[in-house]
Amino acid sequence: MFKTNDLICHSCIDKIRFEWLLIMFLCAMPLLHGIELVIPDGTVTITDSLYDNRTDITSVKIPNSVIIIGQGAFHGCSNLKSVVIPNSVTTIGYEAFADCSSLESVTLPSGITSISGETFYQCDSLESITIPEGVTEIHNDAFYNCGSLTTVVIPNSVTTIAEGAFDSCSAVTSLTIPSRFQVSTVFSDSYKTIQTIIIPDGSTSIGSRAFQYCESLTSVTIPNSVTSIGDRAFEFCESLTSVTIPNSVISIGYEAFDSCRSLTNIVIPNSVTSLGHSIFYDCRSLTNIVIPNSVTSIPHYTFAWCRSLTNIVIPNSVTSIGEEVFGNCSSLTDIVIPTSVTSIGKWAFNKCESLTNLVIPDSVTSIGDSAFFACESLSNIEIPNSVTSIGKNAFYACSSLTNLEIPDSVTSIYTSCFFKCTGLKSLTVNCPGDAFTIDKNPIEGLDSLTDVYFNNGLPSAGWTFGTSNPVIHVPSSKWNGYDVRDASIDELEKKTIPLPTISGKIGQVLMVTPDGYEWKDVPGGYSAAIADKFQLVSGWNLVSLPEAELTASCKAELLKAYVFFTFDKNTRSYVRTETLLPRGCYWIYVKEPCTIHFTKAE
Repeated sequence: MFKTNDLICHSCIDKIRFEWLLIMFLCAMPLLHGIELVIPDGTVTITDSLYDNRTDITSVKIPNSVIIIGQGAFHGCSNLKSVVIPNSVTTIGYEAFADCSSLESVTLPSGITSISGETFYQCDSLESITIPEGVTEIHNDAFYNCGSLTTVVIPNSVTTIAEGAFDSCSAVTSLTIPSRFQVSTVFSDSYKTIQTIIIPDGSTSIGSRAFQYCESLTSVTIPNSVTSIGDRAFEFCESLTSVTIPNSVISIGYEAFDSCRSLTNIVIPNSVTSLGHSIFYDCRSLTNIVIPNSVTSIPHYTFAWCRSLTNIVIPNSVTSIGEEVFGNCSSLTDIVIPTSVTSIGKWAFNKCESLTNLVIPDSVTSIGDSAFFACESLSNIEIPNSVTSIGKNAFYACSSLTNLEIPDSVTSIYTSCFFKCTGLKSLTVNCPGDAFTIDKNPIEGLDSLTDVYFNNGLPSAGWTFGTSNPVIHVPSSKWNGYDVRDASIDELEKKTIPLPTISGKIGQVLMVTPDGYEWKDVPGGYSAAIADKFQLVSGWNLVSLPEAELTASCKAELLKAYVFFTFDKNTRSYVRTETLLPRGCYWIYVKEPCTIHFTKAE
């Protein structure tokens, strides 16, 4: 049965529901439309995290009584669009406005002296910021990832900007740097859109990685006050076309202009005394560069992969050329190495494909491994008498090289020094054959070699001639302690020397000595031939002829194919002979598949 009290109770419940919904609606209004937060007058400190993550706040009015804004005070106020901070404020805490993603403008007070770390961290709607005069420090990540920030004005009072202060501010196009500030890494990777930088007078150094990865930077002006350019200062500034280095600069750090691929020319002033390695590595548009007399060494990789560099003048002050200094400078056609240089490093001119001529001065004592590796156009090179060692693969695949002379100063030649020099026809070796060492065969892989001149003695070991068939010229030389002379049979006194009456021991060979034929151990351990037949191995062979007299045709074929040397009693030396005696013992030098003739050099 329906009762009046029931009706009353239902009416009360509906009223309560209505009032609750009204309260909820009124509470939601700020969320829909946002509120202006007014800090009460008389407030001195806005305490730490007081309004943390208040998404309802769209603007803040701070009274002149406030002195301190605490750490994280407005952190995460994602709808806060603008804030005016009065000049009474002297301290803004760590992360005070961090992650205020809608913040578009902020007015900083004149009373602050520093901007704390991450103060405006990821305020990615912030478009401009003016830092007031009086601020001396900007701490780490203060404006990190402010992706809409296009203009930054840093006053002259600033002396320190911590690393990462403006990191990932990728939209900045205008930057004013204070004169007292020493430029450091704070701009590295931050300004990928900035096109021009003017470093003000008063700056004394450009720090390591200062403008690294400023990809849109086209020009930079460095004032006369700067004395050093740090490591990687402009690395990967791929749009940088010109830079003027003033006379005040003393040192340029390693990789300072590495991969500045639009840089076309640069002048290093006379004030510079120290160059780091790889300074202009992969500056592929660089066509001209002037190195001053103040520089004493060119470190490794300095101009490697500068593919447009056509010529360069090295001053007389330079004493060493480092590893791969001009590696892969494929357009380099001409270079003059001064008489001050004493060493050429490994890979120094590796793959300089257009280099045609090179004169090495008589001050150079060593040529490093692969120094002229694959210089395909190099047709002429002069090695001076000062050089004592030539490294492995030094002239590897210099296919246009037609002739080469090794001076008598050289004491060591290493592996495959002239490997694949397919155009090499004539090789002259002036160094004493028994005075220099060979690591492995230096002239492996040659097809075109026609003449080899050993002007000061045959080498002790290690020479092979591949598929070429050169004539070996030995005018007068020594081998294994015996003189080898080029003489005709008419010049020799014929003598009858009695044969031994007993047989030799295993491993001995029959040799002609001043006292007659004797069975002796093979000098130097060289292989002996079997008495009634012999097989020649590469290099020197000591052979004994059969006991029976050879036929005339057989002698003619042997003399046509090989040059024979035997011992002369009067001169006590080995001399050339065309008389092949039964049981005679002779020296022959061969390298299969080549037929080698020893002839007198012209």
